[in-house]
Amino acid sequence: MKTQYIILLFALFCIGHISAQDKIQTDGQIPILGWYSIPPHETTVARYTEMKDAGFSLSFTFFGSADHVQMALDTAEAVGMKIVIRCPELRSDPENTVLRFMDHPALAGYYLDDEPSMSEFAGLGEWAKRIQAVDSVHFCYVNLYPNSTPSFRLGTSDYKLYVKNFYETVPQQIYSYDHYPFTGDSLGKFSELYYDNLEFFSDEAKKAGKPFWAFAMATAIYGTFPIPTTAALRLQMFSSLAYGAQGLQYFTYWTPPCGDDECFHDGPIYNGERTPVYYKVQQVSKEIQGLSGVFLGSGVVSVRHTGSIPQGTTRLTELPEQIKVLEISGQGAVVSVLERDSLAFLAVVNRDFRNSMDLTIKGDSSVRRVLKDGTLVPAEIKHIRTIAVEPGDIAVFAWPKGDSIRFKPLKGQLIHLTLDYDLKDVSGNGINGIDVGTEAAAFVDDPNRYRVANFTENSYVAFPDTSALHFGTEDFSFAVWVKFPAVGGTPVILSNKDFSSATGAGFSLYLDHADTPGSKQWGVSFADGSGNTLKWEASDHGGASIADDQWHFIAVSFERNGMMTVNLDGELMDGAMDMSVCPGSAYEAGHAYPLTLLQDRTGANPDKVSGNVDDFRLWGRALTEEEMSTVYVSDTTGKDRELVYLPLDSDLKDASGNGYDATDAGTVATTFVSDPDRGQVAYFDRLSHAALPKVDDLRLGTRDFSFSLWIKCSAAPYTPVIVSNKDLGALGATRKKGFAFFTNESNKSSGDRWSVNFANGETEEGGSGEAIRWNAKDNNIPTIADDKWHFVAISFDRDKTMDIYLDGELQPGSLDIGVMANGMAHDDVNDYPIMLMQDGSGKFWMDIPASMDEFRFWGRPLKPSEVRSLYNNELVTSTEEVLQKGESALEMRVYPNPASSVVTVTFNSKRFGDAKVMIYNTLGTLVNEIPVTAEQGINRTTFDVNEWVTGIYLVRIVNGEKSETIQMVVSK
Repeated sequence: MKTQYIILLFALFCIGHISAQDKIQTDGQIPILGWYSIPPHETTVARYTEMKDAGFSLSFTFFGSADHVQMALDTAEAVGMKIVIRCPELRSDPENTVLRFMDHPALAGYYLDDEPSMSEFAGLGEWAKRIQAVDSVHFCYVNLYPNSTPSFRLGTSDYKLYVKNFYETVPQQIYSYDHYPFTGDSLGKFSELYYDNLEFFSDEAKKAGKPFWAFAMATAIYGTFPIPTTAALRLQMFSSLAYGAQGLQYFTYWTPPCGDDECFHDGPIYNGERTPVYYKVQQVSKEIQGLSGVFLGSGVVSVRHTGSIPQGTTRLTELPEQIKVLEISGQGAVVSVLERDSLAFLAVVNRDFRNSMDLTIKGDSSVRRVLKDGTLVPAEIKHIRTIAVEPGDIAVFAWPKGDSIRFKPLKGQLIHLTLDYDLKDVSGNGINGIDVGTEAAAFVDDPNRYRVANFTENSYVAFPDTSALHFGTEDFSFAVWVKFPAVGGTPVILSNKDFSSATGAGFSLYLDHADTPGSKQWGVSFADGSGNTLKWEASDHGGASIADDQWHFIAVSFERNGMMTVNLDGELMDGAMDMSVCPGSAYEAGHAYPLTLLQDRTGANPDKVSGNVDDFRLWGRALTEEEMSTVYVSDTTGKDRELVYLPLDSDLKDASGNGYDATDAGTVATTFVSDPDRGQVAYFDRLSHAALPKVDDLRLGTRDFSFSLWIKCSAAPYTPVIVSNKDLGALGATRKKGFAFFTNESNKSSGDRWSVNFANGETEEGGSGEAIRWNAKDNNIPTIADDKWHFVAISFDRDKTMDIYLDGELQPGSLDIGVMANGMAHDDVNDYPIMLMQDGSGKFWMDIPASMDEFRFWGRPLKPSEVRSLYNNELVTSTEEVLQKGESALEMRVYPNPASSVVTVTFNSKRFGDAKVMIYNTLGTLVNEIPVTAEQGINRTTFDVNEWVTGIYLVRIVNGEKSETIQMVVSK
């Protein structure tokens, strides 16, 4: 019996505070305070019960007298709540007031002030000391300003000094501040200072050894703060908890009356009645309390961010060793590691308050998932999986922490060779390919994949000997596009081993007598160096030939405790193989080039192939089936396709299919107007500007890029910006990372008319310390600020030149930017977005009004022929723009006939000449093109969809300089 008792005791010790019902236990719950709660004249058991039912444990409101306080305390006690008291007597006679209430069971603390100036700290400190001399148990409450507050309110221009001075001057048991990130009448704008504030405040509280409390905005104010969604409440509350908040507050519970400066509406209780917000607060508060066992009393070990990195925060670069993989889709996440007693926790908060995110995660068998009620369930992440996390929501995991929490570097993408112009790695890891064959790889144009690498039989590429490529027993994956002819033998496509040794450690992707019908065609092999091998062969599993002079996508995932899986052209192949039979290393030490493209690692494989290769990627983790397919789908949209296409007809939405919508970032919204020359266009007021999202595709790094747009503006002084991703107001702005396109003293004959600036940063930032600027006047180019429409395209080929196009033609004065090839083209510290009609910071004071149309952005250079096509509205692109009902420039209409397969298209032309109707599928493939000789007035043409595949199509009219598109659905 003694042996059994010892075993049971050991098991309980290992799992920490987990009950027999597998629920994390806690000694209490996260305090939730309702600010401006039940008014004194509504003090009833029913009202306090209603408040408690919404999830509140603490109430605060303004009481007119100590007697009102007494009544409220008695009522709160009856329902199990507590109150932070505030009444005139607490100020005029603090000692006796504290003596009166300090032993009341419903007393939580004493309210002193909200958002004081620094000049008030000394007085508050004295007041707090008088209270604490009588009652040192209950806290004194002061709430501080956010970091967005102007200096005249803070009493200093230094917010950090403001907070630190308060900590030093006013004795407190808890620290509190408010920062409401959602502003305006809708949830369109999120404060870029929010996480900066949260990061600093939590750090300072941690240094002081005191808990901090934070807020969510629950009551709207007309013109200032919107009615919150459940996602917005979750985002604020769960972010605060991830940073270690030990108390949470809603501003407000009861909706205050409107005053001279502010008009409140739609709080949880409005005009004495519950609103939809009441039930949102109730739901979120229930979730918070269910997770109290995770956050109450826990210490923050680290807080990091993924995706777009908010100001003042740090990118995620390492994970606890129990978590092998963590990747986020979309806008990004807060990733927090916490600890309490014998448990460690991982909390991941979706920072996107509009869209769900995919959390791709893998961990060891000790990791469990924590549900919203604190229940522990199997995480089921021993094999890599993807979990959907709702907008603003949280995913929590737990495991026994042992002696300490040890971190390991984050495993993500290791290499990405775009193979457009060189062998450079654009993943940011700098693992560039190296030509080691007797002939170098060449880079050529391809009609399907834009620019690709061409290999002769004597060309091959190796990668440097770096520990990142020493896979050992860890997971890894790769993906590559290939185009080869049918050849004999077994030439290697990718390998890190001696291909002649079947049992030698490593893997190979290879062709297998592809010129012979009935052969294996191609395969993937793996060995662990201990005599254990795996061999997947295409012909055995329905895999088509990849040596047919056509482009093919191949991805292979090696999940060492799972399966080796093969994906061909976006489809998972049969024959996944159990990798547990090969437990040894995937890398054989002692070789200078551990990974080789178009050869094995010895470079001596006698069988060779010549052909084209594109977009080689390597990951230090396994890929899910969905991820492999996503890479394929993304790539098959065509490398020449835009990353962003804003038609700017009726909104700021991206029609490229990538979902990179722009958002209004100015104080005046962009409007959309009818223009006599270009139909529907965007009009930017002087105070209007729009930001593209902060996503990795638009963080330019060392990559090539281009953009084009139609612009119409007036002559203006100074240097107002049209497009930029850098801070032009900073000291030494021209040398700062990024680009800027702007008019330049266009109101003066001596001005430079318009300019383009590019730089890759100072030398200490990894840049060249140089800057270039192209000026229109220097090249005898006319102004674009003449109240006429102009088409401007700018192409940045990072190894070659910056080229400027005006109205379809390449302009003189292309500048060499090859010396800047290695530096960043975006500010990776401040993470400024690409901005329309402003600089990247959004704060440049030189603004002008302007009209804009058809903004496009690419992750590659543009060719002169493409620019001419764009200028003539003839570029074949895939677009998902859908016109709203109402007036449009061409008055285009599509009339499907439910009785037949014939579709009629009409449009109104203001000119004689050639037009055309072009129909695309959603992959951007041109399905049909119909020439039309347009006449003035209504024109009509038809086409038959009888043999077409069902699905969504895009019907586009091009008539002179005008084009419009309508979405059409074919169903049968």
